Amino acid sequence: MRIRDILVKRTSVMFRKADDLFYSVGRWLDDFRWRIQRIFRGYADIDIWNFDYRLFTLIKRHVEVLRKHTYSYPPTLKNIYEWYDILDDIIFACDMYTSENGGDLYDIDEEEYKKYRSIMYEAYKKHHSDGEEFNYPSWDDVQRMQRGIRYFKEYMFHLWV
Repeated sequence: MRIRDILVKRTSVMFRKADDLFYSVGRWLDDFRWRIQRIFRGYADIDIWNFDYRLFTLIKRHVEVLRKHTYSYPPTLKNIYEWYDILDDIIFACDMYTSENGGDLYDIDEEEYKKYRSIMYEAYKKHHSDGEEFNYPSWDDVQRMQRGIRYFKEYMFHLWV
């Protein structure tokens, strides 16, 4: 290795570490500011900026706790295991909605999904020539997410322990 190559490599590592440090400090300051806003206002700017994401994150976290501690189920269901399956679908829907592409897929049919997937695949190929795998939700996952959102609407008033 030439000396120039060694210097370039070390300098790029130093700058990358400095960028990581500045990003971490900036992120910490943002988190601190948002916590102060929540104390005084009851909400933070970040909560309102992406409100649907915030709601689905909260719903997911609370439904996970409910699923862990529930001992009853709605009277329209046969048993508690059916209720567990419904809660699992709601959790999956919230998780997928907050994933990278999930928010765009919650209300489309199969034909729209195929068009959207092919558009996303072409865009992916354009920007990722490094052989990284194309990771996109399957149609079964989209249907399960839609079912979970439907269950949330249907059983919203049954979400208690």
